[in-house]
Amino acid sequence: MVGTVSSERELSMEELKRLNHPQSSLEQQTPVPAQPEPHPTQTEWAELMSAMISLERRVATQAALVREPPRTYPTQEQIATLARDVAAVREMLQQAGKRRERRISLPRLHLHIPHLSSAWLLIPVILLVLWAMWHSWDTFWNGLRAMFP
Repeated sequence: MVGTVSSERELSMEELKRLNHPQSSLEQQTPVPAQPEPHPTQTEWAELMSAMISLERRVATQAALVREPPRTYPTQEQIATLARDVAAVREMLQQAGKRRERRISLPRLHLHIPHLSSAWLLIPVILLVLWAMWHSWDTFWNGLRAMFP
């Protein structure tokens, strides 16, 4: 096929390679001209930005949950204590609602007052006697002065 001289024209080496190779291998060898990258439009850009902002909020929320200290739950003893306190408050409320039992009791003051003995009662009597003697002595002295000038 390649061989007759006058009837066929001679093909160059490049043309022979192109004819003998399958079509797919040619596509791989020939470089495809680079197409320009499509840029997002304004609306697509706004959608991308809103998606990024919402993603950032979600990540911040998750990070805050990770940083938050673990919550502690009450123990059985604390729950029992709370139940007793609630029962006491309920009982007080029921008693406060009844008319007969609505009393307010003031706290008692425990003052220590000493008991007065009879000796303590004699002190004012003795002071009264001394006062009377003082005035009577004054009267007696004035009488003596009048007699002996």
